[in-house]
Amino acid sequence: MGQKLHVAKKYEIEYSSSFGFNYKVVEFHNLLMALGISYNGESWDDDIEVNRDDFKQGLDKLKTYDKLDEEERTKIDEALSEVDEPVEEIIEIMERLLTESDQKNEYMLLAFF
Repeated sequence: MGQKLHVAKKYEIEYSSSFGFNYKVVEFHNLLMALGISYNGESWDDDIEVNRDDFKQGLDKLKTYDKLDEEERTKIDEALSEVDEPVEEIIEIMERLLTESDQKNEYMLLAFF
């Protein structure tokens, strides 16, 4: 049993399989903020919505980490250290979240349960 991250495939709500970040709700929120991805709600909320385009831009930041300035890299490093997962794995998870989320909606519903 766990509390892993899920993304809504449809707003009728049909959830996909889990994506990791087991019991890392606040840490995941901190990673989103470090990547410049805003979300609705509080840092401890289990359900949040993020703008799809913001999420893509944040993912692109993570993929082009070496090209970022030192201040941005420092924020991202701090958030990544809390998550305690390899960057490659986080990128893969974020790509799957984008792919499996409801493509007709500009917002992605992410839920921990």
